[in-house]
Amino acid sequence: MADNVELNYGAGGDVMAAEDLGTHKIQNVKINIGAAGVDGGPVETNNPLPVTTGSELISTTEYINEVVFGNVAGRRIHLMSGRGSPGTVSESTLWQDAALADDNLVTSAGTVFLASTDANDTAAGTGARTVLVEGVDTAGDEQQEIVTLNGTTKVETAKTWHGINRLLVLTAGTSRYNEGTIWCGDGTWTLGVPDTKYNMVYAGDGSSSIGMYVIPAGYEAYIYAVTAAIGSDVDPVQFTIRVYDGAVQRVFARATGVASTNLRVYSDVAITAGSLIRICCKALSGTPTISAYVALLMRDIT
Repeated sequence: MADNVELNYGAGGDVMAAEDLGTHKIQNVKINIGAAGVDGGPVETNNPLPVTTGSELISTTEYINEVVFGNVAGRRIHLMSGRGSPGTVSESTLWQDAALADDNLVTSAGTVFLASTDANDTAAGTGARTVLVEGVDTAGDEQQEIVTLNGTTKVETAKTWHGINRLLVLTAGTSRYNEGTIWCGDGTWTLGVPDTKYNMVYAGDGSSSIGMYVIPAGYEAYIYAVTAAIGSDVDPVQFTIRVYDGAVQRVFARATGVASTNLRVYSDVAITAGSLIRICCKALSGTPTISAYVALLMRDIT
């Protein structure tokens, strides 16, 4: 036998592609895709076959990697971080300044102000020039705004805010970083420092590192990893992950340790939109410096 099959044999009919296997033939078929009545074209590199995965299990690490790479629709990762030296009297949110509030929510939702403790952080200065403000508005929706600094003189935002989630230096002068500590706040200001504080960027850091985050509208979050590095091998620290949903405050993780502590926290409880997550710490002795990180798996529920 030979490859291919002639239809209406002997009368010169169409030839169908087939492979001769000796005892029989197998027809060669190309796959086209599309709904009923629609020709979606042949399957090829630029027109792949749609595939829905089954219930096969993959490791948590593999899944998180796929989310990070943007390969999982409706999922994203947010990494919270905080740094500071907590006191021994009571638990507090992990900020640099002991006088900071225990949340980053704007007291009376409205505009906020930014300023630096260094005059070189200004529009044409050697330090930070512009800062990206990220957070949520009064409806809980995510928003951003770019603010041009004016040294130690406060600059008001154009947008109104409910929570300030992050500050990020976008442009800088010859020093390439913020030369002073950049504050976001309200109230009375003294040499670039407000008495009502919502967020801040340590001098030289370029981005904020406060232990707070407001879940934006349209999302719910799951805590899946907590890491803390403690700058002491002898002074223990207790740290707690607290979540306030506007009605109830809950503890999602708690640990005590020295040097470094790593937890895997696979929470099956969704942290709802509008909730405030805080990294809280208390030194049980001494005054160690702590850096803590909380990884959130964000799920789009819109």
